[in-house]
Amino acid sequence: MKGYEYGACEYIPKPFLFEELWLRLDHALKEHGEADVFKLDSKYTFDFKAQIIKISDEDNIDLTIKEALFLKRIIERSPQPMRRSEVLDEVWGEGKYPTERTVDNLVVRLRQKLGDLGKRVESIRAVGYRWRD
Repeated sequence: MKGYEYGACEYIPKPFLFEELWLRLDHALKEHGEADVFKLDSKYTFDFKAQIIKISDEDNIDLTIKEALFLKRIIERSPQPMRRSEVLDEVWGEGKYPTERTVDNLVVRLRQKLGDLGKRVESIRAVGYRWRD
């Protein structure tokens, strides 16, 4: 009972079969694992692994790995803003020392690639960026 209060969604009483455990784990990962494809609107779909934005009936928009990782992170955190320092840590990696202006340059290039969709990458003054649904 306590496990469900802490957010567990599965319970396997002892004794259990390892086959059942693996099947449940596999199902949980598929159900709750990290998303790789995001529906941005009726026309655009973002495929993180392929690093592209698919546009219905048109060409795709190719993204660099940093652009794709940034876009994925702000979409996942929406509506919460993402600080520039967090972007540097998550996109460039901790221990790397580019400036926060580097993040701004990445956003400018990404907005240019996205066209009208780029307006949804919202600047939050003195904080960072967020994805506007």
